[in-house]
Amino acid sequence: VLAQELAQTLLGALIALNRGFARAVRDQIARRWRPATFAALGGQTLAIVGTGAIGTAFATLAKGQGLRVIGVARNAAPRPPFDEVAPLADLALVAAGVDYLSVNVRLTEATRHLIDAAVIGAMRPTAFLLNAARGAVVDEAALLRALAERRIAGAYLDVFETEPLPETSPFWALDNVLITPHSSDRVADWELRHARFFMANLERRLAGEALL
Repeated sequence: VLAQELAQTLLGALIALNRGFARAVRDQIARRWRPATFAALGGQTLAIVGTGAIGTAFATLAKGQGLRVIGVARNAAPRPPFDEVAPLADLALVAAGVDYLSVNVRLTEATRHLIDAAVIGAMRPTAFLLNAARGAVVDEAALLRALAERRIAGAYLDVFETEPLPETSPFWALDNVLITPHSSDRVADWELRHARFFMANLERRLAGEALL
């Protein structure tokens, strides 16, 4: 129901990471003037782990910015709008060649810590991780080490294994992390959108029609 809104948040986070907006905000607070360059989005590569509604919506938006988009899924069959789809077995190999790795899968026993030390370790020092799925899909200890040691460039994190994120969490202190409080799809009228979707399906059910 909220796939488009969540995808918009992810695109905004990707741009914020690419442009160094967190650094700009810190400089604004400190009244410090430090112009910086950034890499053009066109020609960069985004891998999206999960090619469902959210992953597909994000891929569509990213393609509009000139990014090359690789999907990673159990079924590696080609599907638009992804430029290619790789099997989950090749996740670390895919992670090694992209500029952004976005996590968009459900949390199951099969996906718990799917983004582990091997996948994170394969990422480039200039690459960013985005997680707006579930915290436990990522091995947080491995991610924390990689971020603190600058083995990857940074991350956007909307979800964590423990929520609310404790005040003592080291993630808060990292200047290469952008944090939102599990609110990437919290559009103002989200409850009404869910209710309308439910009612539309109820009408279809009563009429003997296929559900949305």
